[in-house]
Amino acid sequence: MATVKDYLGTDAPAGHGKKLKRSILCGIEVELEKVVVKENFFPWNKIKDGSLKDEGAEFTLPVWNTSANHYLDLLFNSLSSKHCSARTSIHVHMNILDFTLEQVKTLILLYIIYEKALFQFSGNRWDSNYCVPIRTYFRENMNELGFGTLEPYFPKYAAMHLLTEQRFGTAEFRHMIGNHNSDYIVAWINILSELIEYASQKPYDELVEQIKDMRSDSSYWNLSKAIFTTTYQQLQYKDFQIDLEEGITLAKIVSL
Repeated sequence: MATVKDYLGTDAPAGHGKKLKRSILCGIEVELEKVVVKENFFPWNKIKDGSLKDEGAEFTLPVWNTSANHYLDLLFNSLSSKHCSARTSIHVHMNILDFTLEQVKTLILLYIIYEKALFQFSGNRWDSNYCVPIRTYFRENMNELGFGTLEPYFPKYAAMHLLTEQRFGTAEFRHMIGNHNSDYIVAWINILSELIEYASQKPYDELVEQIKDMRSDSSYWNLSKAIFTTTYQQLQYKDFQIDLEEGITLAKIVSL
């Protein structure tokens, strides 16, 4: 079956680098303000970002492996001054070059179910103009979508990007608030890794049939535990079940 890589028709950046656990390649972008560099931060790249103030910059690490803590600590320790404001955020790119259309649709459906939970864990940028919930855009029946018709539903500032103009071959998650807490960022990436991994293995039609029959807290719990095998507890908050039920309802609508 055709994959994202076949559709892009290019040797996209996601195809390079070392493997993250579960063979998922990942890139990360860290936005900071009041930046003062005291020592070398290689292999990070520093990019000027006009949306940031006070010597603001975006630091990018194209691909990394299970040493994420090391690379994040290296960056943060290389700066004698760094500040996070409402303008800053963390963006994570997860490789989906090898995903078929069915796997991409599975990812979209799972994301819709857990969108509010993902926002909640990562700092709740729900009202940000630069991280707009997918449900704001997504109205089309999933069964009618192909690679070429997906892009309008994932514009530049959508919370999750697919097949964007950069043609990276990734799913980009723009949710996380600006911060320089390595453990928090790594926890977020582990959550996304488990979401991507499950989407790569769960057949779309099987997922659609499963959510059609979901009516109880226990069925929601079973799905969550199956996806977030090591990070489930970190996703818990007061209204988790309420938000999950709402997400299931939305997923049923778009998968009819």
